[in-house]
Amino acid sequence: METRNDNTRSGLPRIARAAVVASIAGGFALISSLSLAGEIESKIARGGKLYDKWYEITDGDLPSKTHSSYPKEGKKKKSTTWRCKECHGWDYMGKDGAYAKGMASFEAGAEAYERKDFAGALKEWEKAAEDGDVEAQYNLGLMHANGVGVPQDFAKALTLFTPAAEAGNTEAEYSLGVLYHVGLGTEQECAEAAYWYNKAADKGHAQAQCNLVGLYETGEGVTRDYVKAVDLYGKSASQAYAVAVFNLGVMWENGVGLESDDAKAAELYRTAAEAGLAAAQYNLGVMCAEGRGVEQSNDAAKYWFRKAAELGNAMAQSNLDVMNATNGEAGD
Repeated sequence: METRNDNTRSGLPRIARAAVVASIAGGFALISSLSLAGEIESKIARGGKLYDKWYEITDGDLPSKTHSSYPKEGKKKKSTTWRCKECHGWDYMGKDGAYAKGMASFEAGAEAYERKDFAGALKEWEKAAEDGDVEAQYNLGLMHANGVGVPQDFAKALTLFTPAAEAGNTEAEYSLGVLYHVGLGTEQECAEAAYWYNKAADKGHAQAQCNLVGLYETGEGVTRDYVKAVDLYGKSASQAYAVAVFNLGVMWENGVGLESDDAKAAELYRTAAEAGLAAAQYNLGVMCAEGRGVEQSNDAAKYWFRKAAELGNAMAQSNLDVMNATNGEAGD
């Protein structure tokens, strides 16, 4: 969808509507913004802490007595009898479960990463990843993709995301889709990107849903389908993902895949604008200036242009300069 100029309603020169935000949102930026799965609230790391330091999780004190259910013939005493990760494992599967398969290394890596010991995190997660730990594979992929503790290496990230994605890790599925979509660490393969986006999107991943729309709009890797695009934007927007909310607004404004509705577009722009998306702030400023979908208001237009300009939107600053030069600082 091309950027258009339109000054026929507001009388302001060169007020442009923003095009749909690039669905890939700046290449690899969406992956960069994600938290590592191994940080504090990681399910497995938390599970390990519940075994080793459960009293901290429950705001209690370290037990000073032997657990009443601990076998009398046992050799342990006092606090050490209150958990047995080697026997039960954090998933209650003992030697056949998570503990024996490297989760100890995963937790150690998570703790190292939390204290910014990236070399330590890499060492521990590499051990866990070799043992097939999906979260460790994904986290290592992120570190290589973002150059955290290692030189940035998208090809290496691809090799790590792949087994994690094949095992069903949603974030790995999404991240793998981005690599194939943009062509990072591999040739650009939009059909492969669509495959992995679909995997994550079916599980409700808002960013995957939004990125998948870009493929349906262009017909790259999939059959062009604006109805499907609208549906996916709706699902992504329902999770308050601002880029999707904005893009859905663009589709309502321009009548792409649905009947044009300025009021609905303005409502969506406002939601995304209030979430801090500069493109939405800019578009809402245009609609306020022109009185489309909202009551005409130069003050409101200036407000939103100013917000967008503060976030680096050059078109917003240009329009703001024109309005101030034409009308002074006077409002409506």
